[in-house]
Amino acid sequence: MNSQEKHILYFDLDQDQPNVHSQRVFQKWLDKNKEVNVIKIEGYCDSTASNQYNKQLALRRAVNVQKHLIRNNFLLDSTLVIDNIGEDFLGATQEFINRKVIVYYQKKSNSKVQEVFVSKLNQSEVADLSKSPKNNNDNNTLISQIQQAKVGDFVTLQNINFKFNSEVMVNSSMVNLDELLQIMRSQLSLNIEIHGHICCNPDPNDVKLSNRRAKAIHDYLIKNGIQQRRLAYKGYGSNKPIFTLPEKNEIQRAANRRVEILILQK
Repeated sequence: MNSQEKHILYFDLDQDQPNVHSQRVFQKWLDKNKEVNVIKIEGYCDSTASNQYNKQLALRRAVNVQKHLIRNNFLLDSTLVIDNIGEDFLGATQEFINRKVIVYYQKKSNSKVQEVFVSKLNQSEVADLSKSPKNNNDNNTLISQIQQAKVGDFVTLQNINFKFNSEVMVNSSMVNLDELLQIMRSQLSLNIEIHGHICCNPDPNDVKLSNRRAKAIHDYLIKNGIQQRRLAYKGYGSNKPIFTLPEKNEIQRAANRRVEILILQK
């Protein structure tokens, strides 16, 4: 494993896209570093606005850099962390230096990452991977899955993750959630029901956490302009597992711990 390195992008005042110079430098870096493993993206701001606003701006900056990496087919670590630090750091006196995103990475080829990952799995876990909805849909974007789906079909929302025992989504989930938002904005006849599922809990009556998580996505879409009549939500707890409880390993737990959308109308 190589040591951790970093690349820094700078932003103009109140902008969530890198400035022109940083974009040019970043593109050159992208072209020369196709075999790196991105492990963390941190967003920063100056102190010219409120702390809450700067947190949101820092997150948008970090997420936009993540999207650019994805568009360039970069390998993002499975434990990738996106951190919106905002203005909460000991910044430089010159404010323009504080408006930045730092990309942390290690030089490591795709093939080696895959070999290391697979070598840690036993035969039953490899079989579990083939059943996981995350693997069945790896080659499809969310929009293509929704376009192919019929009324009554389910589509799993990939990489929507929550803090432990909470309905608060982790920052890295916003990329995929915003993708769903854009689809709902562009396909005005699309109506969906959001289903929350959890793992590890054999109590069929305990659906509160999964319901709150489904509602969190429902509320985010409404807050961003989607009409409430187009949305519904429901939590199922562990009542509809992909793998029988108790799960045998983390792959099974991750598959059961998911968010799906049911296509109600297209």
